[in-house]
Amino acid sequence: MIRNHLFLAGLLIFLEGYCVLSLEILGTRLLGPAFGASINLWAALIAVTLLSLSLGYWFGGRLADRYHKHKILVVIIWLSALWTLIIPFIKKDIVDAFFFLGLKWDLLLSAVFLFSLPLTLLGMVTPFLLRLCIESLSTIGHIAGRLYATSTVASIFAAVLTGFFFIPIFGTFNVAMSVVLVLGSMSLLAAFIYSGHVRGLPLLINTPLLLLALGLIVFKVPTQDPRLLDIQDSPYGEIRVIDLDWGKFLIIQGEIHSGINKSLNSSTFVYPALLQSAKDIFETPGEGLVIGLGAGTTIKPFVDAHWKMSAVEINPVIIDMAYKHFELMIPRSRAYAVDGRQFLHETNNTFDIIAFDAFGGSGVPFHLLTQEVFELASRRLNNNGVLGINIIADGWDSLLIHSVLNTLEQVFPHVIALPTSKNKEAVQNIIMFASDLDIADKLQRSFEQNRIENALYRDVVFKAYQNLFTGKPHGMVLTDNHNPSDLWADEINFKTRSAKNKTIEPSLLW
Repeated sequence: MIRNHLFLAGLLIFLEGYCVLSLEILGTRLLGPAFGASINLWAALIAVTLLSLSLGYWFGGRLADRYHKHKILVVIIWLSALWTLIIPFIKKDIVDAFFFLGLKWDLLLSAVFLFSLPLTLLGMVTPFLLRLCIESLSTIGHIAGRLYATSTVASIFAAVLTGFFFIPIFGTFNVAMSVVLVLGSMSLLAAFIYSGHVRGLPLLINTPLLLLALGLIVFKVPTQDPRLLDIQDSPYGEIRVIDLDWGKFLIIQGEIHSGINKSLNSSTFVYPALLQSAKDIFETPGEGLVIGLGAGTTIKPFVDAHWKMSAVEINPVIIDMAYKHFELMIPRSRAYAVDGRQFLHETNNTFDIIAFDAFGGSGVPFHLLTQEVFELASRRLNNNGVLGINIIADGWDSLLIHSVLNTLEQVFPHVIALPTSKNKEAVQNIIMFASDLDIADKLQRSFEQNRIENALYRDVVFKAYQNLFTGKPHGMVLTDNHNPSDLWADEINFKTRSAKNKTIEPSLLW
């Protein structure tokens, strides 16, 4: 290696650290639509990353001691670039291949097959450069420390830039191709560091790769199905809008989140009928808050009944899509792009109804299912106000449901749960109401007085009321300190994606 190129060796290790973290973050976006943005997804990707780097350090160290030809390092980096280029095109086939094993094994093996090879190869870069940079035993500690520090600092840059800026701005695919460009450039840089020139094999294998990656960024025209109205990367995942003959759907991270039945002009799901039934216990329209906007299907019945509604949605892209594609009927000034718990903490407004509708099959925001947040919500309710919660559960006896019920009972004197299916074992939405009022009695009175005007909604509410939960919930009390609700939700995630996503062909979902 040319001594004057020690700086370039530092640059190479910086780019290596950058690409490692970029690949890990890209993994959450490439696999998130299939598995949801759950803690299991992060755990699998972190485990695969650490295991791959460990193998890379070990194999790279052995190769660096045995072989001293620069072409080995050039090819190692080139192979990582080539596999990274392939990942977006094979991800669906890999995920489908392991689907029969269940959610966790499918996730883990998909992460291994997609990301272990490029990460292992990148792990081999550090031992090669370490051996090249060490001139004597007296400097080995200094050189090794500097290289690892440089790589770690680069990973910090990658975490911030890729996660906060590049993916939301440029999209997952373009960021993946940009990593290919960086890796291809690293391969050429490795050749220059060793030999002082770039020609022969390094140029031969990297030039087509770089041109292909650049071409895919500049000229790639996505296969746009006319039913796919919109697709955007956001800070919280990929968002799609799909328009079918009979309904329009909002897709979040590959899962059907909400939809509108065109002929009925109402939600394609049953649960909004139950959630909105809380308004019928009030004599006159009041003021309500929905946390978790989606397509606005939960808000619509309230607005139709002349309630003054506000919405809190952490993802600003979803708010934009709700107005653009689903005709959201509340003023922009009452649609807040902020975390629901943060909004409850900061607002001075109070409401007659607060509805938590931020829980999908792909994940449970555990910070919205604790005794502390329920106490906070109770302080934002007017006298005799109602807190409503919509959760997807794998049956009536779900530990998640009973734990939420038990937690609500620590804050409110009256708590009920209404299922949306008579099948006690079925995956379904379950609506919970909590209040200082006897909410069950009030709901029955509103039904008897025929105050639920929509016949379909009235039938749904009546059937759910007939299946009203009774008995003491057996779950734990969920707190900020101890709340495994997001872990319990993983099996529900698998079941909901298996069932609900049969409604729309997979090619439209992700």
